[in-house]
Amino acid sequence: MGVEYIVTGKIFATLPPEEKHLWHSHVYEVRSGSLAAPGIPEVVIDDRDRRLNVSSAERRQRRADIPYPAIDPDADAWSRDIVMQLRIEQRAEGTPH
Repeated sequence: MGVEYIVTGKIFATLPPEEKHLWHSHVYEVRSGSLAAPGIPEVVIDDRDRRLNVSSAERRQRRADIPYPAIDPDADAWSRDIVMQLRIEQRAEGTPH
């Protein structure tokens, strides 16, 4: 489960590199035709295509030449095998974050 935020390029530029590693562009999802359901297995996409009468292959073809802005070198860390692990912990009231 995750939460995605969309911010302007101006705001993103102010984030520290460590935070940028947690962010990703949507270039892959858009160009692959899977933006409606990013990150899901191909069998699920095939089922979705049948149920919704859409074609991911056609979408992929139509979207192949969509231009996209330059991607910040600290974003899309997953594509460079940089894995960020977050930990949730409870702290005593009044403890600084």
